[in-house]
Amino acid sequence: KSLLNQNPDLVIVGRLVFYKQVGHLLRGIYIDRCSNKLRFCPKWTIDYLFRPMEGYHIGIGEDIYPNEGDQWLIDIDKIDEKFADKMEEVALPKLKKFQMIEEFSKITYKMCSVEITPDRNPIRKFYVDLALGNLESANIAFELFAKHPDYGVKQFYSPKHYGEIMDVVRPLVHAQDKTAIAALLHKWEAYSVKQLKLEKYWQKTPFPIEL
Repeated sequence: KSLLNQNPDLVIVGRLVFYKQVGHLLRGIYIDRCSNKLRFCPKWTIDYLFRPMEGYHIGIGEDIYPNEGDQWLIDIDKIDEKFADKMEEVALPKLKKFQMIEEFSKITYKMCSVEITPDRNPIRKFYVDLALGNLESANIAFELFAKHPDYGVKQFYSPKHYGEIMDVVRPLVHAQDKTAIAALLHKWEAYSVKQLKLEKYWQKTPFPIEL
């Protein structure tokens, strides 16, 4: 409550606290469960909505640790204020930094103390490449999908979507049809927004590939 009271541009749905103005990116703080029922594990997270999502998947982000000597336990005195202070110190500056797809494409984060830069992985940044109009890079991803179809299915969550990528999107990329690619991105984004029940917060905006 303290965090939301101090930041009226935030809202909570389920376990996700996020910025109310949702465009191509969903930026927020995910409050995850832990093995101890009194403990919670917050992490800042940013994900793009312009791929078909059946449900929320924690996107790119990092765990947020309490101050030394503290723990994220719901029964600790003044935990609400401590949580708000830490989120404003660590999470919100990071979330505010990455508001546009162009900024998001250059994001770095750490996983198990290893720094990860998604723009080095053609498969990981496939959708971002489509949105930005980096069609040569998208073509490299198609080559990898064709060589490793099992990985492709896992990456896109369903064989149906993998088929759409290979049978529909690939010809459009080869034809450099930016208008049709943008239309697909809008369709996917609207689908994800509906599945995640974010319609009241979503603002449809153009993709860089259209501008």
